[in-house]
Amino acid sequence: MRRSPILCVLLAAWLASCTYTSRVVVPLRATPERPRADACVASCKALPRGTYDCLRRCPGAQVADGECETRAVPAGAVCAQEQKTSVASIVVPIVVLVVVGAVVGVAAALGGGGSSSGGGGSGSCPYVYLWDGRDYRYYSDLSGSVLAKGIGFFKSAYYGENIYELGGFAPHQGVYRMLLREVIYEASYFDAAELIVVDVPAGYGVYNQWSFTSQLDRQPDRGFMTVRDPRPPIRATNDRGDDVLAQVSHADGVPLPVERDQLSRVVVDFGPTQHPEHAKLLISAWGGYLDLRRHQRPPYSAGTTIETVDDRGEWKVRVVGGKAAGDARTWVVDLSGVVKAGDTRMRITMAHLPSVLDVLDAVTLDDSPPVATRITRISPRLADLRFGGAARVQPSTLRSRVRADGSRLPAIPDALLRGWYTRYGDVRPLLTAADDRFVVMSNGDELALEFDAPPQAPGTARRAFLSADVFYSLRYHSFGKVTDTVAPLPFHGMQRYPYPAEAWPYRDDAAYERYLKEWNTRRVGPRPVFPAPDRSSVRE
Repeated sequence: MRRSPILCVLLAAWLASCTYTSRVVVPLRATPERPRADACVASCKALPRGTYDCLRRCPGAQVADGECETRAVPAGAVCAQEQKTSVASIVVPIVVLVVVGAVVGVAAALGGGGSSSGGGGSGSCPYVYLWDGRDYRYYSDLSGSVLAKGIGFFKSAYYGENIYELGGFAPHQGVYRMLLREVIYEASYFDAAELIVVDVPAGYGVYNQWSFTSQLDRQPDRGFMTVRDPRPPIRATNDRGDDVLAQVSHADGVPLPVERDQLSRVVVDFGPTQHPEHAKLLISAWGGYLDLRRHQRPPYSAGTTIETVDDRGEWKVRVVGGKAAGDARTWVVDLSGVVKAGDTRMRITMAHLPSVLDVLDAVTLDDSPPVATRITRISPRLADLRFGGAARVQPSTLRSRVRADGSRLPAIPDALLRGWYTRYGDVRPLLTAADDRFVVMSNGDELALEFDAPPQAPGTARRAFLSADVFYSLRYHSFGKVTDTVAPLPFHGMQRYPYPAEAWPYRDDAAYERYLKEWNTRRVGPRPVFPAPDRSSVRE
């Protein structure tokens, strides 16, 4: 019997309106090539929507550079996702065999794609949302003092105050407002928070020198340097001699191209400089956090290496500075005495480790003489801890920085570390000094901060920075699962984390016991992690 093409098209359209609920289950089978049962790629490709929901059902999975890969998935685990599936997705291919062309268009119309995190990424660091007069918008994260049990390359002995640039953050009606949100798989410990405003003469700018240096076995520079007219390079090439000037001239989110098995390295030339004694480099970068153990090779570098050409025409290391440590940020590096008036060529190699590869977004040079600054530190007028929910997050890759929206989704059960957390409400007394009296935050928590803007003299420009003494404990690292608990609490000066019980400095401190009893009264998880205040920070 002959079938009318029109009837087939109508049949396909009717079928497209019918859906059923199915469950996609993809076993994760280990192979010699993928010994960690790295098979979530197939499951993610099987789900046109809800990719991150799928990932949350595969413990330890992540998305990197558009690919889904696992970190420590047990063999035999499954990645399952309930989804609405169109009946037409099954029948239309059959109809296509009968009516070529017409039904193909129907099938194409039924297609879909795209993915987004349905409530939190698996990265690290509290997220900063700045008030712009209409809404709180994501700016960057507060990477720095990371706690990761069983991972020995983090150097907690060098943790302390971190200073974060906030771009063009401005007050509204005389008040700076921000949210510090814990939207991903971790817990945070805030010990102190201040806003720093730096005033400079009009026509100048100012940047901070802070970057992540603890893995270089030293404290970071916490000063500020003024700039007037930073300029991009006149030439920029990568290791292969390709022209990459467009990618490194502006901080626009289009970075220097790099692959997992490459170095993020660029050779730049800024042309002659009039004041090499005042030379300073502005670096904009972010970290790509991946399992790179099969890609990066020694010698590794935990810092940003700057080389110049010596008298023999060979590259010589002149500066090893800190790394980005998290999402996009800009910091300044002092190059006084490093470059010459007639030769500003530099080779810049970003940090590269088995778990992170820094991505260079922009590099510019300034040689203006320093000018006077006025630095004002402001304590918060409001510090309110409350539940804010998770957000949709797309983690950083080697091609794009973190993307996070302002949604308020339920807390993610798999992101919760069990233990005792700080009660909701006013927490200003805990943020006045770095004294190990922490505001302990769980996934879904947010800390609302407000700062009064001080008077500003005419003829000046102002830039705001956040000073935050904050630790954070990872639930997952690129190498796998880290911990299930928020304990033990950290303390300044600890040589490693977790530390031996005898190293805990507040064992017989009655004042610290009062802090625990008064403030850390909110329990997450089925049972207390540290029920006895006198030993609470050293027990799990």
